[in-house]
Amino acid sequence: MKLPVSPPNLGQIITSILAAWEGKSNRLDFLLGGSGLGPAPEGKYRHWDTFRHLTPPAGLTPEEAWWSVKMARRSLYQELPLLDKKGQPFRYCL
Repeated sequence: MKLPVSPPNLGQIITSILAAWEGKSNRLDFLLGGSGLGPAPEGKYRHWDTFRHLTPPAGLTPEEAWWSVKMARRSLYQELPLLDKKGQPFRYCL
């Protein structure tokens, strides 16, 4: 059985976005809503293993597009009263 590829680290993605686009706040605004990506682009909730093979919107890397989708999903997260091994709550998004 093939294991899915783990998603990239969101902290590293935003660090590279900010470094590459220093002084260009409109880039961050674009990623946070202007890119047209929501929590489920094309009406499908995809894991990184599938998402990384899609063509991102013009001018975005797959990692930047993923970051944009993840930020859109965060506003919809619901927490469960269960904790993982690190003590963090489990979250889901419908």
